[in-house]
Amino acid sequence: MIYQYLSYCRWMIHILTPNHLTGMLNAHPGLPQYSLDDEDIGNPFLTDRFGNLTNWRLNDLEAAYENHLEDEASKPSIEKKKYSKEEKIKLDNDCKEQYMKSALQKYNSEENLDGECFVFDEIKEVVFIVEGGLDFYEHYNFTAKQGGSTILFFAEVIPDDGETCDVLCCKPLDCNDKGPCFGCKNQGSVSLRHPTGEGLYVGCHVDCEFPFMWDSISEDSD
Repeated sequence: MIYQYLSYCRWMIHILTPNHLTGMLNAHPGLPQYSLDDEDIGNPFLTDRFGNLTNWRLNDLEAAYENHLEDEASKPSIEKKKYSKEEKIKLDNDCKEQYMKSALQKYNSEENLDGECFVFDEIKEVVFIVEGGLDFYEHYNFTAKQGGSTILFFAEVIPDDGETCDVLCCKPLDCNDKGPCFGCKNQGSVSLRHPTGEGLYVGCHVDCEFPFMWDSISEDSD
């Protein structure tokens, strides 16, 4: 809670203008009214981001921010590692593989396949999709092994930070599965296969191609 409020303090210090500050203070009739002409506004109580009066005063905000600056200055500087283009591609592929393994693990769990679990084999195709500028998905085809068989899977996930993701769908594909997907089509992928059936995967049922996109990994960052 303290950390969240300190973050809010940082936000206020950076973006609040005198107009914002006086407006925030004058929003409460119980407090003295202030104007930009006042040389000293004193030490009034502050409001939170929802406009509610808090127990924090202006000098508490200043002290918290000063403490934050001192803490940041005392931390040892760590030089961020620079990755080559090949290293970035490998890290991205490793992350996507982890997403697929998470999706497969969820499928094994939902199907109660404890003794006959599918084991991840290899990535076949990946498509990153932005739908309507707001929703982000990744669609995958990958193979998994069970016993002596190799099966093609489809998975849909929402990428999260690091190696985690929200798995929306993970299904083995039959030879007749050819579900429609405007997202993959508009990204130029005609070979990534989807399960056939209503509601099996969440995104890309509406034709709303994102107006612009680029692959940051394919660009030279030097």
